[in-house]
Amino acid sequence: MGQHVPAYKDAGQPVEARVADLVSRMTLMEKARQMDMYPGASFVDRMSEVSRTAVAPDGRVVPEKLSLVIGDEAIGCIHDLYPPDASIPNEIQRYCLEETRLGIPVLFSEEALHGICAPGSTIFPQIIGLASSWDEDLVRRVGRAIASETRSRGIHLVFAPMLDVCRDPRWGRIEEGYGEDIELVSRLGLAMVEGMQGADLRDHASVIAEPKHFGAHGVPQGGRNTHAVSLGEREMRSMLEPFRRAVVEGGAQSIMCAYHSNDGVPCAADPWLLTEVLRGEWGFDGFVCSDLGAIRRLHTTHRTASSPEDAIAQAVAAGMDMQFFDYDQEFFQRAVVDLVESGRLALEAVDRAVAGILRVKFRLGLFDRPYVDPALAGRVNRSDAHRELSLEAARRSICLLKNADALLPIRGEVRSIAVIGPNAHVGRTGDYSAVPHGFAPVSVLDGIRSLAPAHVTVEHCRGTGIVDDELEPVAGEFLLDPRLEAGGLLGEYYASESFDGEPRFSRVDPGVDFNWVLTTPDPRLPSDRFCVRWRGWLVPPERERALLGVSCLDDVRLWLDDELIVDTWGVTGPLLTSRPVTLEAGVRRAIRLEYRKRPGGGSVVRFGWQR
Repeated sequence: MGQHVPAYKDAGQPVEARVADLVSRMTLMEKARQMDMYPGASFVDRMSEVSRTAVAPDGRVVPEKLSLVIGDEAIGCIHDLYPPDASIPNEIQRYCLEETRLGIPVLFSEEALHGICAPGSTIFPQIIGLASSWDEDLVRRVGRAIASETRSRGIHLVFAPMLDVCRDPRWGRIEEGYGEDIELVSRLGLAMVEGMQGADLRDHASVIAEPKHFGAHGVPQGGRNTHAVSLGEREMRSMLEPFRRAVVEGGAQSIMCAYHSNDGVPCAADPWLLTEVLRGEWGFDGFVCSDLGAIRRLHTTHRTASSPEDAIAQAVAAGMDMQFFDYDQEFFQRAVVDLVESGRLALEAVDRAVAGILRVKFRLGLFDRPYVDPALAGRVNRSDAHRELSLEAARRSICLLKNADALLPIRGEVRSIAVIGPNAHVGRTGDYSAVPHGFAPVSVLDGIRSLAPAHVTVEHCRGTGIVDDELEPVAGEFLLDPRLEAGGLLGEYYASESFDGEPRFSRVDPGVDFNWVLTTPDPRLPSDRFCVRWRGWLVPPERERALLGVSCLDDVRLWLDDELIVDTWGVTGPLLTSRPVTLEAGVRRAIRLEYRKRPGGGSVVRFGWQR
């Protein structure tokens, strides 16, 4: 007689039967671990040559890390791994399937708002640009391309699209959304969900879409992110319409819960929102994930919970299913177990949460087809077709309110063009963008200069700053490397926390204006504990009194002619640190800037001035 195969391992069984069978076999701790999200850093060999991976020098996962962190009870989700291909997820997945008691696969999730935030991926226009196209088919095709690049790396779920209706222009996240019109947000958001999830979630070109931030996050008081919302039920339901369409028509399998409160009730502990509406009215049967820290905020910000344990109990009871770095793993899991055993949290609420997470894993085919061909990423990411699609989307995103007197295209009588604004000369790719590798973003100013006829003079005026004390990045035209060659500063990149020994690599950077929150400068560096030294010369164009400094939340030191003018090394300082200096036209000033990424940190690092 052959060995009996449990129903949950039988691919011929209906998903619901497999879910029920597996839940019935799980211990309470195994259930709590499925409700948890682990940072990719938990599996990272910090000195690896491959960014954001748990690999030894031979390119294989370090077994000790897996056995120490995962053990034999499996885990729910891993976030912030950003692998270059599927090799690393495959190795971690193999451990989960073969070395844990029940062989439950892990879910990998990442940010991919307008492209997977990993080196070598295609960067599509920011979402507000896509919205300007008013083209559902285009958005659907972009979603499909994002999904194929993401899944090719072994990633199953993305924190996108952002479906908040943006009604306050002061809100700093408007670029991530589809605008202020409910119908437009609903239709384009639905198109993105359909593109990302495709016709079959088991397809290795499909991912789970996780619309955010549920709900009405885009109308905060004062336009401040995470601030309270005060809407009546009728208006609240109108703001929820994009989410309803994504769930009911698009079949979205996951939802990210917002930070804020509405009418005094935090979204993360609102049973009306997470249970009555989402599950009861819309029939949602996937899982709800906290936004980063939303459960914790019930205790620390909203103060509706008396303790961290009470915050967890309130959130899960209301309909929350998975934490997102709210608490460390040991505390969260132990709290879930203790809350159930003490009667403060119903076991049925935990089983609901676990069932939703497992249901998604079954629908993705992770129990039956868990591995992705590592060669797929090389064929898909930044493919010619995807780059052409990105270009098409960028062109469709352009808005021209009026072509006054048929000025465009530029005619012979035009002699000069003024390009005005603080973003004109900076190549912006948008929030949640991958760090470009192998190419440099082209600014609006540079693009116009490259296309303008030879007889046309293109002038740039920064105009006003975005904020009063903002530093404008020092452009490459004002910098010289140590060899006195124009174009930037020499960057020496070290795969360690110190500048001892030789750098892993060096390159001339046209300026220092980087965002390393979600990734690293280069695949040759670890995801954490690396440092960079930039050296060269600043050559100001005119005599002036200016502010010179650095915007950064990690460790930085800045010298001007051997004088240390900025130093936040090892201390918690402000985002922006600057000093007034006097600059003489054409007089070279020696620049040395040192940067160190703090463990678990990562932010923008910008060498700039205010002139």
